[in-house]
Amino acid sequence: MWVNATQEALGGLPFPLPLGLKPVPISPAGLPNCSEAPTPIGWSSFYLSDTCGRAFNAIYNDLPPQHLGQQLALFWGYVAARFAGNDHVLAYELLNEPWVGDAIEKPEYLAHPGKADLAELQPFYRALHAAIRARDNETMLMYSGMEVGDRLASPVGFEHGPGGAEYDDRQALVLHNYCALGTDGGGPTPGGERALCDVTDGLTFEQRDKDKRRLNTALIMTEFGAVSDVPSGLEEIELVADGADALSPPLSWAYWCWDMFKTNRSDARWGVVSRSYPLRVDGHLRSFTGGSLRRKGGVRVELQFTTGKVSTNSNFNTTIFYAGDLTKATVTVTPTGALRPGVDNNPKKNHGGTHYLSFENIQPDTDVTIVVEANK
Repeated sequence: MWVNATQEALGGLPFPLPLGLKPVPISPAGLPNCSEAPTPIGWSSFYLSDTCGRAFNAIYNDLPPQHLGQQLALFWGYVAARFAGNDHVLAYELLNEPWVGDAIEKPEYLAHPGKADLAELQPFYRALHAAIRARDNETMLMYSGMEVGDRLASPVGFEHGPGGAEYDDRQALVLHNYCALGTDGGGPTPGGERALCDVTDGLTFEQRDKDKRRLNTALIMTEFGAVSDVPSGLEEIELVADGADALSPPLSWAYWCWDMFKTNRSDARWGVVSRSYPLRVDGHLRSFTGGSLRRKGGVRVELQFTTGKVSTNSNFNTTIFYAGDLTKATVTVTPTGALRPGVDNNPKKNHGGTHYLSFENIQPDTDVTIVVEANK
């Protein structure tokens, strides 16, 4: 309803123009019938509508009469006051998949979304940051560039995070890695689509990793996948997750569970999102590969890191979560003698049905490789 109200307040083209040739019918409740609008790239096609662009522009610039920017800042202030100090809150993500704003008035934003990041999002994020920090100065904030920038694998335009350099330890850049073609449903089909998505997925990772280093910030992928459990969908999940592992250091991620497959334990997607990963590293993590259980030629996990100090507290050790098919595996540590098994004198530990490998440092400042390989 707020989108329709924004259109009435701000004028512009009726929904979904300029997407399509004519407006769609409006329901008695005042909402457009989206099912009658064209969707050449899925539901996200609606971003291209004038209505959507003006709505985002109204938020960023706090336009009257609604002053939606102020309303969102008030919202975040209340949220921060409620959850400050809560150990179960990972972060506050300021705005999910923001659009470039009024793309009809400023079409250059579509070709260069980094310009919109700098002009529209950076001052807007600064205001949201201030509203949150007035109530909670410790919880991580997550912020993203314009949605189309992830699709185009273009650089973000921010000069710094929402809180500036002072908050570099409490803010993180967000990445969504979906193929430029979209990955709803079955995902990229084998052949040309798959080849194109391999390129765009890789370019997006490469560019956001550069952005992370330039901004001196953390990076996290909060969405990818959104596919069904057909072979092409499973391949998309696996390849993107492998790409996240391949970054240095590997990238943390959350899968977009759009259809709540968690209620169906027989769904094949469980087999590709349930991956091995380093839960904690006592030292400097350099690389991690082999998280997937579907790897051709057998399951093999490899962790490389440089050890920190010699372990004196068993709570500060290196721990690998390993997926189900590695419950019977060979574990090799190189160089020999650099690590010792965890406090139970067995590197394989089972906690409530989940499996871990635990190691403590013996030699400090040593380049170590741990290999976990499924027994054949």
